[in-house]
Amino acid sequence: MNVLISSLALASIGGALSLMLVLAARRFAVYEDPLVNAVEDVLPGANCGGCGFAGCRAFAEAVVRERDPEMICPVGGKETAVRIASMLGMEVSSREPPVAVVMCRGDRDGASFAGSYEGVMDCRAAHLIDGGEKLCPYGCLGLGTCCEVCPCDAIRIANGVAVVDPDRCSGCGACVQVCPRGIIRMLPRGARVFVACASHDAGKQVRERCRVGCIGCKLCMKACEHDAVEISDNLARIDPERCVACGSCIAVCRRKILVGVELSPEALEVSRTPPRKKQKKKEKALVSPAVDERVSA
Repeated sequence: MNVLISSLALASIGGALSLMLVLAARRFAVYEDPLVNAVEDVLPGANCGGCGFAGCRAFAEAVVRERDPEMICPVGGKETAVRIASMLGMEVSSREPPVAVVMCRGDRDGASFAGSYEGVMDCRAAHLIDGGEKLCPYGCLGLGTCCEVCPCDAIRIANGVAVVDPDRCSGCGACVQVCPRGIIRMLPRGARVFVACASHDAGKQVRERCRVGCIGCKLCMKACEHDAVEISDNLARIDPERCVACGSCIAVCRRKILVGVELSPEALEVSRTPPRKKQKKKEKALVSPAVDERVSA
């Protein structure tokens, strides 16, 4: 009898708790749109954060909730955007993901070096300890940390400087996040012009530290007819919204740090044409011939 009573008591308690759990599950249940899982399955699963969200799951939830065609997955590209648009009944976004560019051309042939770095082969470690090998505090450290985090294998180290392959770059921005000197930037794709330098030092210091650094000479700003170039804190900056990629600023840059990508044939010809030197007009002196007036006596 005691065993029976104990069993019934335990069964009653278990049933009551089960009922409480069922009621709690229904009361606090959160509805999840099945499209979220479908969209997540389409995504590449890189979880790079290039879309602006904390991973592919967060992006899937946001795009299903907001149905915004401008929300794109940089890694997935156009094909993924088309599949997601067909699932959600949206138009395919015409916006393309940005592309990473390295704002430095100070390789081993152009930059000046303070010595040889020996330590952990990581840009963040070198920047934190002694600033690496180069004298320029804004130059690319060239240890390849950005290469390691790139999910698309779009970055390589060439002669001491990181180089981005735009055809492979997905625009995720992972390299931007790990660069300790902030010299990797994201720019719109297509025809673009950018200043491959990040130094804010005065011109004299730049010349001492690097042969391909911006010295703030303002020649590019004067050559631009669209007000797309400005000099700020000893460094030229190009506004991608105003720049028409005409190539005129590239032609006048004596330091050869203005880079043009996918320029039109006309702009490419302009960029390769050196500026004409203005010839000073020489004033011709008016020389009046001397006339000897002879007076005959």
